[in-house]
Amino acid sequence: MLTEFLFVPHYWVIAGLILVALELTDGSLIFFLPLGLSSLLQAGIIYLQQTGMLGMIIYEDWWENLIGLAILMVLMTIMLRVVSHYRSGDGPKDVNDY
Repeated sequence: MLTEFLFVPHYWVIAGLILVALELTDGSLIFFLPLGLSSLLQAGIIYLQQTGMLGMIIYEDWWENLIGLAILMVLMTIMLRVVSHYRSGDGPKDVNDY
């Protein structure tokens, strides 16, 4: 079934790398990069859960997997916005200011 692919970390890594590469074409830090980074984190969580190194089961059903991805994406979006806000305050606001 298609829901079994949600529990294979390799697919999450492939999706994350594709989404991070798509961010290079967009550059807005709104959709592709947070979703790509959260997909990579999701792959790590699923891998740790399957190997037993996590010590508990986080994702039992497919919908818990997607809710976890959504939560990670919101956290990544907030983190990237905070980081980009502090980094943009270093230089001048206008290109024409000399």
